[in-house]
Amino acid sequence: MRRHIDSLSLPVSGVGTRWNRSVPIKVNIFLWRLRLNRIPVRSVLVDRGVELDSILCPVCQSDEESTSHLFFQCEVASQLWRRLGIWLDITFPMDPGVTKMLDWIDTSLGIRRKRSILEAVCMVTLWVIWSYRNGVIFSPNKFKKSLLYDTIVDFSFRWFSHRNAKARVSWIDWIRNPLMP
Repeated sequence: MRRHIDSLSLPVSGVGTRWNRSVPIKVNIFLWRLRLNRIPVRSVLVDRGVELDSILCPVCQSDEESTSHLFFQCEVASQLWRRLGIWLDITFPMDPGVTKMLDWIDTSLGIRRKRSILEAVCMVTLWVIWSYRNGVIFSPNKFKKSLLYDTIVDFSFRWFSHRNAKARVSWIDWIRNPLMP
């Protein structure tokens, strides 16, 4: 009976979990759910029969909120990715989707440590965008868009440096570009 219930309620997909030890468990689980399209953005909620006042993105109010829009196409997200590209001296693929972005990370940057840092920064960015979106909807205190980039740099440094004791990354080097030798 348990197997039958599990087969009805647990998602079955070919998407394996992807774990980056440089970020907290909650961020890894969030990324896994995002790859399974199990994040409750408005387009997903409407597809599940939830009635909403609006399906527009709460961040920009200009397009339907889907995972692709929220994390890559929304003006706030696309500005963040551009700014992160300048910081890291790389060009992110335009609107790649989460799975395509992870595949791109796997094939970019030859050194494993650099790929791990890039993946952590991307995961933190997705997490910060999601947290900002939820703050816009649910928090009475308005979050400042101007602090999103700084939050990504700060969280990614703290999480990476504290979870990789042997890495020995200085704050100054991180601010300059953590992907530089």
